[in-house]
Amino acid sequence: RPLMDDKILLGWNALMITALCKAYAALGHDRYRSLAEDTLTFINGAFQAGAAWFHTYKDGKARVPAFLDDLAYLMQALIQLQEVTGNQGYLDQARDLLEFVIDEFGAPGTDFFYYTGRSQADVILRKIEIYDGATPSGNALMALNLHMLGVFFDASSWRKQSYDMIKALEISIQKYPSSFGFWAIVMQGLIKGIPEIALVGQNFNQMLMNFLCNFIPLKIIQSSERSNKDYPILNGKTASIGTQFYVCKNFTCQQPVNQVDDLMKQLTHQ
Repeated sequence: RPLMDDKILLGWNALMITALCKAYAALGHDRYRSLAEDTLTFINGAFQAGAAWFHTYKDGKARVPAFLDDLAYLMQALIQLQEVTGNQGYLDQARDLLEFVIDEFGAPGTDFFYYTGRSQADVILRKIEIYDGATPSGNALMALNLHMLGVFFDASSWRKQSYDMIKALEISIQKYPSSFGFWAIVMQGLIKGIPEIALVGQNFNQMLMNFLCNFIPLKIIQSSERSNKDYPILNGKTASIGTQFYVCKNFTCQQPVNQVDDLMKQLTHQ
Protein backbone atom coordinates (compact mmCIF):
# COMPACT_ATOMS: atom_id res chain seq x y z
CA ARG A 1 0.00 0.00 0.00
CA PRO A 2 1.20 3.55 -0.63
CA LEU A 3 2.45 5.38 2.42
CA MET A 4 0.03 7.91 3.89
CA ASP A 5 1.12 11.47 4.65
CA ASP A 6 -0.70 12.03 7.92
CA LYS A 7 1.68 14.44 9.64
CA ILE A 8 0.17 17.60 11.14
CA LEU A 9 1.62 20.94 10.02
CA LEU A 10 1.84 23.99 12.26
CA GLY A 11 1.37 26.56 9.50
CA TRP A 12 -1.64 24.91 7.88
CA ASN A 13 -3.41 24.46 11.20
CA ALA A 14 -2.73 28.11 12.06
CA LEU A 15 -4.27 29.11 8.72
CA MET A 16 -7.29 26.96 9.61
CA ILE A 17 -7.69 28.82 12.90
CA THR A 18 -7.85 32.11 10.98
CA ALA A 19 -10.41 30.61 8.58
CA LEU A 20 -12.54 29.37 11.49
CA CYS A 21 -12.44 32.81 13.13
CA LYS A 22 -13.56 34.45 9.89
CA ALA A 23 -16.34 31.88 9.47
CA TYR A 24 -17.48 32.46 13.05
CA ALA A 25 -17.49 36.22 12.54
CA ALA A 26 -19.57 35.91 9.36
CA LEU A 27 -22.00 33.19 10.45
CA GLY A 28 -21.99 33.21 14.25
CA HIS A 29 -21.74 29.41 14.63
CA ASP A 30 -20.19 28.77 18.06
CA ARG A 31 -18.65 25.47 16.96
CA TYR A 32 -16.25 27.36 14.66
CA ARG A 33 -14.92 29.47 17.51
CA SER A 34 -14.67 26.44 19.81
CA LEU A 35 -12.75 24.46 17.20
CA ALA A 36 -10.40 27.41 16.63
CA GLU A 37 -9.63 27.68 20.35
CA ASP A 38 -9.23 23.90 20.72
CA THR A 39 -6.82 23.84 17.78
CA LEU A 40 -4.69 26.55 19.36
CA THR A 41 -4.61 24.59 22.62
CA PHE A 42 -3.36 21.56 20.68
CA ILE A 43 -0.75 23.64 18.82
CA ASN A 44 0.62 25.15 22.02
CA GLY A 45 0.95 21.70 23.56
CA ALA A 46 2.25 19.75 20.55
CA PHE A 47 4.47 22.11 18.57
CA GLN A 48 6.38 23.95 21.28
CA ALA A 49 9.22 22.79 23.50
CA GLY A 50 10.58 25.52 25.73
CA ALA A 51 11.31 28.48 23.47
CA ALA A 52 11.52 26.31 20.33
CA TRP A 53 8.72 25.79 17.81
CA PHE A 54 8.42 22.92 15.31
CA HIS A 55 7.02 22.50 11.81
CA THR A 56 5.44 19.03 11.94
CA TYR A 57 3.84 16.69 14.48
CA LYS A 58 3.18 12.97 14.20
CA ASP A 59 2.89 9.99 16.55
CA GLY A 60 3.27 12.17 19.61
CA LYS A 61 6.47 13.86 18.48
CA ALA A 62 7.18 17.29 16.96
CA ARG A 63 9.94 17.45 14.35
CA VAL A 64 11.78 19.94 12.12
CA PRO A 65 12.31 23.50 13.37
CA ALA A 66 9.46 25.85 12.47
CA PHE A 67 9.82 28.05 9.41
CA LEU A 68 8.94 31.73 9.18
CA ASP A 69 5.60 30.92 7.50
CA ASP A 70 4.57 28.69 10.40
CA LEU A 71 5.06 31.39 13.01
CA ALA A 72 3.71 34.24 10.88
CA TYR A 73 0.50 32.26 10.32
CA LEU A 74 0.31 31.42 14.03
CA MET A 75 0.71 35.10 14.93
CA GLN A 76 -2.13 35.97 12.57
CA ALA A 77 -4.29 33.24 14.13
CA LEU A 78 -3.70 34.63 17.63
CA ILE A 79 -4.70 38.13 16.50
CA GLN A 80 -7.84 36.73 14.88
CA LEU A 81 -8.76 34.76 17.99
CA GLN A 82 -8.47 37.87 20.12
CA GLU A 83 -10.70 39.69 17.64
CA VAL A 84 -13.59 37.23 17.94
CA THR A 85 -13.28 36.40 21.65
CA GLY A 86 -12.04 39.56 23.39
CA ASN A 87 -9.44 37.40 25.19
CA GLN A 88 -6.39 39.63 25.52
CA GLY A 89 -4.21 36.65 26.43
CA TYR A 90 -4.04 35.76 22.76
CA LEU A 91 -2.48 39.15 22.04
CA ASP A 92 0.09 38.63 24.78
CA GLN A 93 1.11 35.33 23.18
CA ALA A 94 1.26 36.99 19.75
CA ARG A 95 3.56 39.71 21.18
CA ASP A 96 5.86 37.11 22.73
CA LEU A 97 5.91 35.18 19.46
CA LEU A 98 6.76 38.33 17.50
CA GLU A 99 9.71 39.06 19.78
CA PHE A 100 10.90 35.47 19.27
CA VAL A 101 10.62 35.77 15.47
CA ILE A 102 12.49 39.09 15.42
CA ASP A 103 15.33 37.53 17.41
CA GLU A 104 15.37 34.14 15.66
CA PHE A 105 14.56 35.04 12.04
CA GLY A 106 15.57 38.69 11.64
CA ALA A 107 17.95 39.35 8.72
CA PRO A 108 20.64 41.82 9.88
CA GLY A 109 20.97 44.92 7.73
CA THR A 110 17.44 44.55 6.35
CA ASP A 111 13.87 44.91 7.59
CA PHE A 112 13.00 41.40 6.41
CA PHE A 113 13.14 37.91 7.90
CA TYR A 114 14.93 34.73 6.87
CA TYR A 115 12.80 31.70 6.03
CA THR A 116 14.73 29.60 8.55
CA GLY A 117 15.73 30.39 12.12
CA ARG A 118 19.31 30.97 13.20
CA SER A 119 19.15 27.89 15.46
CA GLN A 120 18.54 25.57 12.49
CA ALA A 121 22.04 24.20 11.93
CA ASP A 122 21.40 22.02 8.84
CA VAL A 123 20.82 24.94 6.44
CA ILE A 124 23.72 25.88 4.17
CA LEU A 125 22.28 29.21 3.04
CA ARG A 126 19.50 31.15 4.76
CA LYS A 127 17.15 32.75 2.23
CA ILE A 128 14.68 35.61 2.39
CA GLU A 129 11.42 34.61 0.68
CA ILE A 130 9.18 37.48 -0.45
CA TYR A 131 6.92 36.13 -3.22
CA ASP A 132 3.28 35.37 -2.44
CA GLY A 133 1.88 32.13 -3.81
CA ALA A 134 -1.21 30.12 -2.96
CA THR A 135 -0.57 31.31 0.59
CA PRO A 136 0.96 34.62 1.68
CA SER A 137 4.72 34.71 2.07
CA GLY A 138 5.95 34.79 5.64
CA ASN A 139 7.47 38.23 5.14
CA ALA A 140 4.25 39.69 3.72
CA LEU A 141 2.25 38.46 6.67
CA MET A 142 4.94 39.62 9.08
CA ALA A 143 4.58 43.14 7.63
CA LEU A 144 0.90 43.08 8.64
CA ASN A 145 1.59 41.42 12.00
CA LEU A 146 4.22 44.03 12.83
CA HIS A 147 1.82 46.88 12.11
CA MET A 148 -1.11 45.38 14.00
CA LEU A 149 0.87 44.37 17.07
CA GLY A 150 2.68 47.71 16.87
CA VAL A 151 -0.72 49.36 17.30
CA PHE A 152 -2.00 46.94 19.93
CA PHE A 153 1.09 47.57 22.08
CA ASP A 154 2.01 51.06 20.82
CA ALA A 155 5.42 49.88 19.60
CA SER A 156 6.52 52.48 17.06
CA SER A 157 9.58 50.44 16.00
CA TRP A 158 7.34 47.58 14.88
CA ARG A 159 5.08 49.91 12.92
CA LYS A 160 8.12 51.54 11.28
CA GLN A 161 9.56 48.17 10.29
CA SER A 162 6.24 47.25 8.68
CA TYR A 163 6.24 50.48 6.69
CA ASP A 164 9.88 50.04 5.67
CA MET A 165 9.22 46.50 4.42
CA ILE A 166 6.43 47.79 2.18
CA LYS A 167 8.54 50.75 1.05
CA ALA A 168 11.39 48.47 0.01
CA LEU A 169 9.07 46.48 -2.28
CA GLU A 170 6.80 49.31 -3.40
CA ILE A 171 7.84 49.25 -7.07
CA SER A 172 7.75 45.44 -7.33
CA ILE A 173 4.31 45.26 -5.70
CA GLN A 174 2.88 47.68 -8.25
CA LYS A 175 4.72 46.22 -11.23
CA TYR A 176 4.11 42.51 -10.49
CA PRO A 177 0.92 42.35 -8.41
CA SER A 178 0.27 38.67 -9.19
CA SER A 179 3.47 37.77 -7.33
CA PHE A 180 2.83 40.18 -4.46
CA GLY A 181 -0.90 39.79 -3.80
CA PHE A 182 -0.81 39.88 -0.03
CA TRP A 183 1.85 42.57 -0.03
CA ALA A 184 -0.56 44.70 -2.08
CA ILE A 185 -3.32 44.22 0.51
CA VAL A 186 -1.00 45.34 3.29
CA MET A 187 0.28 48.30 1.26
CA GLN A 188 -3.26 49.43 0.52
CA GLY A 189 -4.13 49.14 4.20
CA LEU A 190 -1.16 51.21 5.32
CA ILE A 191 -1.83 53.90 2.70
CA LYS A 192 -5.54 54.19 3.46
CA GLY A 193 -5.14 53.59 7.18
CA ILE A 194 -6.31 50.57 9.14
CA PRO A 195 -9.08 51.60 11.56
CA GLU A 196 -8.57 51.06 15.28
CA ILE A 197 -11.75 50.10 17.13
CA ALA A 198 -12.35 49.70 20.85
CA LEU A 199 -15.54 48.09 22.15
CA VAL A 200 -16.11 48.59 25.87
CA GLY A 201 -19.05 47.57 28.08
CA GLN A 202 -20.55 44.83 30.20
CA ASN A 203 -22.30 43.07 27.31
CA PHE A 204 -19.74 43.53 24.58
CA ASN A 205 -20.02 39.98 23.17
CA GLN A 206 -23.33 40.45 21.37
CA MET A 207 -22.36 43.88 20.09
CA LEU A 208 -19.07 42.43 18.86
CA MET A 209 -20.85 39.77 16.82
CA ASN A 210 -23.28 42.32 15.40
CA PHE A 211 -20.28 44.26 14.15
CA LEU A 212 -18.01 41.44 12.99
CA CYS A 213 -20.58 40.12 10.52
CA ASN A 214 -19.85 43.24 8.46
CA PHE A 215 -17.00 42.61 6.05
CA ILE A 216 -14.07 44.96 6.65
CA PRO A 217 -10.89 43.60 5.03
CA LEU A 218 -8.43 45.06 7.55
CA LYS A 219 -9.20 46.34 11.02
CA ILE A 220 -7.72 46.42 14.50
CA ILE A 221 -10.29 45.78 17.21
CA GLN A 222 -10.18 45.08 20.94
CA SER A 223 -13.11 44.36 23.22
CA SER A 224 -13.36 44.48 26.99
CA GLU A 225 -15.85 45.02 29.78
CA ARG A 226 -13.84 48.00 31.01
CA SER A 227 -10.85 50.23 30.36
CA ASN A 228 -7.47 48.48 30.48
CA LYS A 229 -4.26 50.51 30.86
CA ASP A 230 -2.13 47.58 29.65
CA TYR A 231 -3.47 47.99 26.11
CA PRO A 232 -3.31 51.44 24.47
CA ILE A 233 -6.49 50.94 22.42
CA LEU A 234 -8.49 50.16 25.58
CA ASN A 235 -6.73 52.62 27.88
CA GLY A 236 -9.07 55.34 29.11
CA LYS A 237 -12.09 53.95 27.24
CA THR A 238 -15.29 53.80 29.30
CA ALA A 239 -18.90 52.97 28.52
CA SER A 240 -21.07 55.72 29.93
CA ILE A 241 -24.17 54.40 28.14
CA GLY A 242 -24.40 50.63 27.77
CA THR A 243 -21.74 49.25 25.45
CA GLN A 244 -19.84 51.72 23.30
CA PHE A 245 -17.63 51.68 20.21
CA TYR A 246 -14.68 54.01 19.76
CA VAL A 247 -13.29 54.52 16.25
CA CYS A 248 -9.70 55.76 16.33
CA LYS A 249 -6.80 56.51 14.02
CA ASN A 250 -3.29 56.87 15.39
CA PHE A 251 -4.89 56.67 18.86
CA THR A 252 -7.07 59.75 18.20
CA CYS A 253 -10.71 58.77 18.61
CA GLN A 254 -14.08 60.02 17.42
CA GLN A 255 -17.03 60.40 19.76
CA PRO A 256 -18.16 56.97 21.03
CA VAL A 257 -21.34 55.40 19.64
CA ASN A 258 -23.46 52.54 20.93
CA GLN A 259 -25.03 51.33 17.67
CA VAL A 260 -23.33 49.26 14.96
CA ASP A 261 -24.98 51.35 12.23
CA ASP A 262 -23.45 54.53 13.69
CA LEU A 263 -20.07 52.79 13.91
CA MET A 264 -20.23 51.78 10.25
CA LYS A 265 -21.01 55.38 9.28
CA GLN A 266 -17.95 56.59 11.19
CA LEU A 267 -15.79 53.99 9.46
CA THR A 268 -17.16 54.98 6.06
CA HIS A 269 -16.29 58.63 6.58
CA GLN A 270 -13.01 58.12 8.43
